[in-house]
Amino acid sequence: MISIQPVIVIYNTYAGDSVSVISMIEQNARPIIIDNSTSDYNNQNYCEKNGLTYVSMNGNAGLSKAYNRAVSIINDDVDYILWLDDDTIIPNDYIMSASRIIEEQKEYDVYIPTIKSVQDDSKFLSPCLLKKNMAYKLDNLDNLKDGQFSAINSGMIVKRSLYNQYKYNEDIFLDCLDHDFMCDCWENNKKVFLMRSLVLKQNFSGETKETKKNKFIRLKIYKKDFITFRKKHKSSAMLTKLYIIKRIISIMVK
Repeated sequence: MISIQPVIVIYNTYAGDSVSVISMIEQNARPIIIDNSTSDYNNQNYCEKNGLTYVSMNGNAGLSKAYNRAVSIINDDVDYILWLDDDTIIPNDYIMSASRIIEEQKEYDVYIPTIKSVQDDSKFLSPCLLKKNMAYKLDNLDNLKDGQFSAINSGMIVKRSLYNQYKYNEDIFLDCLDHDFMCDCWENNKKVFLMRSLVLKQNFSGETKETKKNKFIRLKIYKKDFITFRKKHKSSAMLTKLYIIKRIISIMVK
């Protein structure tokens, strides 16, 4: 029987309110909680009461550092790591179903589910089309080819051994970390399996109403991460600038 270790990065929320944490506990999978919160949400006490491993990042250290910290405390005898956001809605048989798929497809390095948005399930959020290192939502998953798609982090299951020679890029704070990882996988000939039968639902802050001021604060983080990701993978600098300008205009006119 393979072992899957869930890791959930918590940000400014109480772990006991996280649908991902609750789901993993109900599936008898003891998640590691990495806390990126900027205030005390009593998460350490919650984890101690529920027998969960708790790691505080002493503030928001960014997703890449949180992931690397998690990997550093996971033993080599764990077969796979399951990455989850704290607000991902997960099928109640996800661990069991994913384990069955992995047992049948053991030659792969990365396993990704299909993901749709809670707010709008008309398109797939993950996997997504990757074209010139730009991600686009898909209407369907027909004709996807290796190297042409990316995936979001949440729900992704990765061989523990892959991290013996890989670290998440800590120059990327949050955005595009998933696409950076997927591009690295394709560039290093890693094998990715799409678990089409497994569907997760995801909440996204970008789909909720925010003030214009908060949107520009968020854009500042996105801009740095986006440029870092695009530059690393030798993308067009002109297209990078044009896309950022488009994002700015979109915020201003709304």
